[in-house]
Amino acid sequence: MSTSQPVPALLVLHAHLPYVYRPDGGLTLEEYWFHEAMCDVYLPFVECMDRLLADNIQSPVTLSVSPVLLSMWENPALLNRTREILKRRVELGFKEIERLADKPGPASLASRYAARYADMLDLFDVMDGQMIPRLRLYAERSLIQLIPSAAAHPFLPLFKTEEAAYAQLYTAVTEFRRHFGFAPSGIWLPECGYASWLEPILRKLGLRFTILEASPDDKAAGTVRGPAAPYVTPGGLQVFTRDAAASALVWSRESGYPGHPDYREYYRDIGYELGRGTPAEQAYIRPYVLPDGTPAATGYKYCRVTGFAAGESGAGGKAPYDAGRASELAAVHARHFLASLGAAAPPGSAAAADPAADSARQTHAAPEAEPVRFSGSYAEESGACPQAVPASEARLLPPRPVSVCAFDLELFGHWWHEGPLWLETLLREGDRVRRQRHSAGDSRSGSLLRSSEEQPVFLTPSLYEERRAFEKGIAPVLSSWGRGGDASVWLNPATDWMYPLLHEAEEAMKRAAAKAARTDSTAKKAQQALGTSYDMIPDTASEPYSCKISVPRPGPQQNENLSHPALIDRVLRQAARELMLAQSSDWAFMIESGEMAGFAAGRFREHLNNFYQLIPIMDDIDARQPPAFTTGELELLHRMEKYAPLFPGADWRAYLPGQLAEALPGTAPTEVSSPVLSGQAAPPKAANEKPPAGRPQVKPPATNSPPAVPENGKNAALHVLVLAWEFPPHLIGGLGRSVGDLTAQLARDGHKVHVITCRRNDEASDSLMNGVHVHRVEVPPSSQTPAFLDWVFGLNIAMILRVERLMEEHRELRFDVLHAHDWLVYYAARDCKQTLGLPLVATLHATEHGRKLGRLDDPVSRKIHAAESSLVELADKLIVCSDSMAEEVTSLFNRTKNGLTVIPNGLPFTPGADNSREPLPVPACAADSGDSQGSPLAKRRILYLGRLVPEKNVPLLLAALPYILDRFPGTELVIAGTGPEAASLGRLASPFGDRVRFTGFADEAAKALLLAEADVCAIPSLYEPFGIVALEAMRAGVPLVAADTGGLAGLVEDGVDGFRLPPADLRAWAGKICLLLGDPELAALFAKRASAKLRTCFNMKEIGAATANVYQSAINCQRSTKTC
Repeated sequence: MSTSQPVPALLVLHAHLPYVYRPDGGLTLEEYWFHEAMCDVYLPFVECMDRLLADNIQSPVTLSVSPVLLSMWENPALLNRTREILKRRVELGFKEIERLADKPGPASLASRYAARYADMLDLFDVMDGQMIPRLRLYAERSLIQLIPSAAAHPFLPLFKTEEAAYAQLYTAVTEFRRHFGFAPSGIWLPECGYASWLEPILRKLGLRFTILEASPDDKAAGTVRGPAAPYVTPGGLQVFTRDAAASALVWSRESGYPGHPDYREYYRDIGYELGRGTPAEQAYIRPYVLPDGTPAATGYKYCRVTGFAAGESGAGGKAPYDAGRASELAAVHARHFLASLGAAAPPGSAAAADPAADSARQTHAAPEAEPVRFSGSYAEESGACPQAVPASEARLLPPRPVSVCAFDLELFGHWWHEGPLWLETLLREGDRVRRQRHSAGDSRSGSLLRSSEEQPVFLTPSLYEERRAFEKGIAPVLSSWGRGGDASVWLNPATDWMYPLLHEAEEAMKRAAAKAARTDSTAKKAQQALGTSYDMIPDTASEPYSCKISVPRPGPQQNENLSHPALIDRVLRQAARELMLAQSSDWAFMIESGEMAGFAAGRFREHLNNFYQLIPIMDDIDARQPPAFTTGELELLHRMEKYAPLFPGADWRAYLPGQLAEALPGTAPTEVSSPVLSGQAAPPKAANEKPPAGRPQVKPPATNSPPAVPENGKNAALHVLVLAWEFPPHLIGGLGRSVGDLTAQLARDGHKVHVITCRRNDEASDSLMNGVHVHRVEVPPSSQTPAFLDWVFGLNIAMILRVERLMEEHRELRFDVLHAHDWLVYYAARDCKQTLGLPLVATLHATEHGRKLGRLDDPVSRKIHAAESSLVELADKLIVCSDSMAEEVTSLFNRTKNGLTVIPNGLPFTPGADNSREPLPVPACAADSGDSQGSPLAKRRILYLGRLVPEKNVPLLLAALPYILDRFPGTELVIAGTGPEAASLGRLASPFGDRVRFTGFADEAAKALLLAEADVCAIPSLYEPFGIVALEAMRAGVPLVAADTGGLAGLVEDGVDGFRLPPADLRAWAGKICLLLGDPELAALFAKRASAKLRTCFNMKEIGAATANVYQSAINCQRSTKTC
């Protein structure tokens, strides 16, 4: 075959297992599935990815992970048992070497297996069993693209109600964001199950693409289709269709690679063979199978798939397995697969032109003269419907076929022992071919190819979207990747009894949710807001979007402290979990296949029965006087929560009518949010007020718990004592700015605020700034420059003395609450809490662990970390500025999320001022050079604003600058800030001459001027708890390109109001910066949306109110005997 037009491959690996966790009793066969997969699939996958990462292999894959599997990956009990099984497998290996001492071949294999499991045990220990952070790392390094699947892996086309489907998909997105810290851009629909009515739901959740099967008619006719060009449906969904011909090289039962005679036989495991052998053999293998003696796979297999077995009667007709020969074969098959992809669409072939043109009715329409690119990646104001390519996107290459190869990840290592080696070889060979193509193109063109012009061997959906347009298409019909391409695997005479029960349960859940919404005053206010675009928010502190503040779900031990609505909330959340688990496609699949059918039917009935035990509680609870839960009902709820501790983001409000009302044509994808925001009603809207263009309104932040308020309905004026080491006007970092803005807002709201801070230069010792009483202290002088920690201790002593003097000078002064900002004031906070008897609220703005990128390798860092830990433990209430900080604090300091509140930083706005910039006719700096609008020589400015420290990752911008200058030679990179990295950055910048300008420290006036001159603001931080500079850029109307790390992940919505990128991919940074520099209309659109978000999500009045509510909660806790 010709290879003159190689077809790129999109390799999709789908990771999922049924939910098998059982907290009570011993190890079950079903739970053993998880441990087998950990030993033979997931840990080998990590090992493979680690090696590819170390060798800088650029062959990205797309990995879909189901939320069910994510929940099991974070379950400590399951992980502890996995480690024990790994240890037992290593132990069994040594015993096997002894048992097979007179059989050199099998003994050598046993030694090989023992060493392999020892390596897996070492890897498990190195990563502490944590799969999720490893996957996050691979995604950050562009080795994989992560996407979710629906929550409990249901076959969605068979649902009765849209609300039930929305609940599954909403939970999937919230769980994905909780685990990985960013929003997914696409989804793997379980079983590739598609129905057209799902598209508005996917749009609402911001899910732009999916992978589907080709035409079901093709499967029915036995037609095997090859690569096809991705297309976009009229509803705006980007569709990548599977390449059945390429996939069959692996999947085919008759001719797929795993069935080759030289590969290892899966079923011939000593756990089965010795487990059914003589009594001595059974006793020997008993410690390595299930506790009740049920045979189970041990990983020790000595036969290959097909053997002549002459003289091998001990192998029962199977020839001995030759591991070396199988490894060589896996490499051969990997190269064969790659060559097959390269020849998949020779020039002029039907596949190259349009592989599905003759089945356009079922899949997509034939290409038109003008290709389209789905505008949803930029959330165009016109909505998600496909549009003709605008001039600014004309640089996209035309559509082209892609070989989409999708497999279950569990195939590689479990069913196909050599699968991980095949996969690694395939990706390495793909990278080698990519480099060859790149070198060939380099030699032809004499310069580096632009990334959009490269010919990748492997790509991801997002990489295709960046480089190429999509064909126009029509909505596919109902389809799946199951047998026949339809729903028959899950709906058939063996399973049709399940769906009437599930459909009635969906309706029952909707009724229960509607009842709760009517009877709960908080939910009543949410119902009033359904006419706006406020959506749901989980009651955990895990939602990454920073303008939301969440409430942790209480544990069983807190029932006596929970209100009636809070218990109702827990009941309905658990009912939602049980319904979602009952809807899993795994049960119908097992029943239809006849394998584990009894177990599957039992699990289905168990979850449905649990659901119907919870729902009646809602039916009669309001008739009880007073409304209360019986002991039996509480015990029932505790038991179900214990057996299904997953999906903390599950929310019964997803089943309320109207949740999909905003998913209408012309509405851009939106992040998942909530109508229920701690009892706060929607603000009144003017009759002519409209949401910002291209984005629905987002509700400002609310507190983590409803505060106690006076009878007049308003928060009483509080007397607040604030400790902060820096405060305006002289600032070093974002902490002082944040404290200054917050205290000013508290004063505007009528609270009496006194700040104790450090004095610099000629500042007055006592002053009134923006209604805030500011008391500045000087560190006692020393004969020599003190060490940093000594200076901090001296500052705290001075603060303590100033507070004592303040109380003596104003004997009538009484404070209600103490607010300490960061570890530098810990000693003063501890003293004030004890001597004044005040409740302590602490805000942790960053951690030393984060600033040092996890390396606490010197005494100073370790002492700072200890001070942070002590402050966290001392505080009655803790505030952090982003959900990433909440996760960091809870993991670092063993702090539960109860008592922890996420309140974002904000910026004050001048009433009536319009802080957004209109689209400029030319780039902002073009007037300096006199060049025309379209000229690459027109002057453009990229601004970095912040401290010059390692975690800010400024060298990335200098590394990306050559690619930017190649496109826009007139570009200037402005680096504004000071810090210990200034000298080294200056050396790195010296080759660029006047293309890089260092301004030094920028005060507020200089900062405003720099922002006014900037065309793009770049924030490439490796660690960023919040990112106040991003808000300053939003307010100034400067489009953002930010790192997909920390708090920035909640500030910038990728492709909607800025770009968010992995902090190490310099080519991606160069590409997105160039995109904004060359497209003023897109830049202006991003800036406009960001400005609107700033006004709603980061409004200082709302932030001040939320902080006051935390103060009030801390006061209430101190006054009561409750555990808060």
